[in-house]
Amino acid sequence: EQKFASDSVDKNGFNAVMLATHGEKDATVALLVEKYSADLSHKTNSGNSIDHVASWHPENVVNIEYIRNVTEQNHKLLLAASTGDVDSLKEALENGAQRHIRNEEGMDALLLAAVYGQNDAIDYLINEEKFASDSVDRNGYSAVMLAAHGNRDSTVNHLTNFHSADLSCKNNAGISAKEIVDNMVRNNITSVVQAHGDESPSSVF
Repeated sequence: EQKFASDSVDKNGFNAVMLATHGEKDATVALLVEKYSADLSHKTNSGNSIDHVASWHPENVVNIEYIRNVTEQNHKLLLAASTGDVDSLKEALENGAQRHIRNEEGMDALLLAAVYGQNDAIDYLINEEKFASDSVDRNGYSAVMLAAHGNRDSTVNHLTNFHSADLSCKNNAGISAKEIVDNMVRNNITSVVQAHGDESPSSVF
């Protein structure tokens, strides 16, 4: 079985789901969206979005509404992950959100939950929705890396203690999760010591 890139585009910047939309191939659009996580945020070389492409065929109301709904649910999914709203996470996924939708930084729902320290959302996505705990963004940052980078120490502990976060993994720059976590710990200790002035570390901790 050949492995073709799902994000392939033609010379005008149209990806597969845009071409299927333009050709009014509704079943193919649904297949690309639901099975292959087609990128609905992609734009052509001239800046056209998939909504714009769908509008070229106003008579195809079913396809227009389908794309609009998935796009809306995708937005709800990522927003719910960042705010820790587990009920809205469930609702968005039940109503057609793409499980592997990512924002412009390449973060999926799990990574966003880690960025904002939303431990309940992390538990739901990994335990109930089976999101991959080793997911990374476009810079190679995993959930535990992003949590540490954002100084979310409780989320770092949560990911390592309850979800076996891999501290040996490295981002695209070759920096390991352990290095990022260690740096967070050092910075936190320094901040606490500075906040207590001349007190000795033993009296602070």
